[in-house]
Amino acid sequence: MKSIVLSVCLLLSFSIWASVHPLLGQRSDTDFTMEENGNNISVLFQISQLETIPESNKDLLPANFERLKFKQLQLTSEAGKPSLPFHSFVVKGLPEEYRVQYELGAARVLADVIPAPAQPEYFRCGTCRQPSLDIDWKSYTATTKRFFQMEYLGEFRGTHLTRITLYPVQFNGAQNQLVIYPQAQFDISRAETKGNIDLDALVMPEEIIREADLNKKYIIITPKKFTEAMQRFVNWKTELGYEVSLYELEDIGNTSADVQKFIADLYKNPVTQFTYALLVGHERSFPTFYRRTSSSSRTPSDLPYFTFGGASDYIPDVFYGRFVADNTTEIENIISKTIEYETQHYADASGLNRTVGLASNEGSNPSDVDYVKAMLNVFQDTYAQTPKFFFQTNYDSTPSNLNAALSKGVAWLNYIGHGSGTSWPSMYNTYSSSHVSSIDSYGKVKPVVIDVACQNGNYTYGAGKLGVAFMTATHNGQPTGAVAYYGGSVNISWHPPAIMAVGTNRIIAKRSLEHLGEALLAGHFYLTANYSTLSAIQENYTWYMLQGDPSLHLNF
Repeated sequence: MKSIVLSVCLLLSFSIWASVHPLLGQRSDTDFTMEENGNNISVLFQISQLETIPESNKDLLPANFERLKFKQLQLTSEAGKPSLPFHSFVVKGLPEEYRVQYELGAARVLADVIPAPAQPEYFRCGTCRQPSLDIDWKSYTATTKRFFQMEYLGEFRGTHLTRITLYPVQFNGAQNQLVIYPQAQFDISRAETKGNIDLDALVMPEEIIREADLNKKYIIITPKKFTEAMQRFVNWKTELGYEVSLYELEDIGNTSADVQKFIADLYKNPVTQFTYALLVGHERSFPTFYRRTSSSSRTPSDLPYFTFGGASDYIPDVFYGRFVADNTTEIENIISKTIEYETQHYADASGLNRTVGLASNEGSNPSDVDYVKAMLNVFQDTYAQTPKFFFQTNYDSTPSNLNAALSKGVAWLNYIGHGSGTSWPSMYNTYSSSHVSSIDSYGKVKPVVIDVACQNGNYTYGAGKLGVAFMTATHNGQPTGAVAYYGGSVNISWHPPAIMAVGTNRIIAKRSLEHLGEALLAGHFYLTANYSTLSAIQENYTWYMLQGDPSLHLNF
């Protein structure tokens, strides 16, 4: 097996010399249409053209690979295998409940067009060891055709979910031919023994949550030392109509297994089944699970507390978060920011009209700049919020300028780039945890922060992690930073968390979900439909953790 190591910048750069291949007589801005017709889901592909882009790194790759580009269709991401277009969507039910039938139009065959291999998912850290590209040569000589795939995803609050993926383009490795079916129709229906397909079987990310059986029961588990401080939060949520139950950790047990069993017993009991959950304390004061992921054998994760469908289930059944704090003052400050945000009792509320985006100078198709614009432009279009961007290539992308923007008040912040655990290095000058306390946002709007970077979401005691700093820092004795923070606890992958962040913002812009935890989970569902490698999607669930209130009512 040959192993080829490519740098992230080289990996994501392509030649500008593209060839355009017309496939249909008429031009179209879309590659497919999709609808539910009675008892069927129909997908009609009408692919009018294809661009092929030679890889710029021919000196490193032993074949004349070309990157494919379609108007809508994304490319598969299984590392080392030919990267081919696909379209995925999620339905309610088990894979065996469905059947897929298809009718293919005339094929267009492009000789000697060899799809470039999908690259491994690089980590968003500047100094860590990156994976190498191992080309799967068997897949490049295979002649087996695969037009569709059905994968079981798990269940969400008793509803089974399945992903169906369609492939309108094949690669014949024996003859080095790209075989395209510009016109193809796929019909999805119930298997013969399962009756008619439900009209609402096809579900968009936000619909999975909106149509679930949710309630306003909220559990909190805290060490005894924080019980008194947490009472203000309990009273506030009760005033909003939540049925809050607070439990003390010492009465449950000292291990993650003890807490896991306690939570599962509550959820599985119809009388106590809950929708929201909050854990209180940092890594040492509250038990934490550690799971193996591609970047770490000890990935801190609270996900196992809230999946109830068995060892293979990665979809949390409740919306959860953690108040990471070391003392009662930090707890009280987090609570104050939460109540201030939900009541909108600001001395200056103008920050509700502002967002901030920070992006590295890396990546291509899309770049990190493309990603962060996609994240925040939807807010501008829907809510007329003005985004302020800090790009790594701009000399004014400095900690003092970022703090000046945050001190005016900001509703939302997206960062995408590298992370060290304690900093955002993908700026002109690095922004570190120590800079957060200089934000002077007393009486002003404090943002929700979505961090697409490595390690900054870790909550190890005493390590000065950036996410913890945003949640616990003060300026002149008053809480500053962020009202909520969502980040990865270890080295995270390049594209999946970025796609999740784009999806989260798009779903919020639809005005269909009201609470932060719901929007974040919907972002994961969006990733499921827009990224092909299921194991990478599952890892994204594992290493991302919300610091803050999952029931936080979004104010836009």
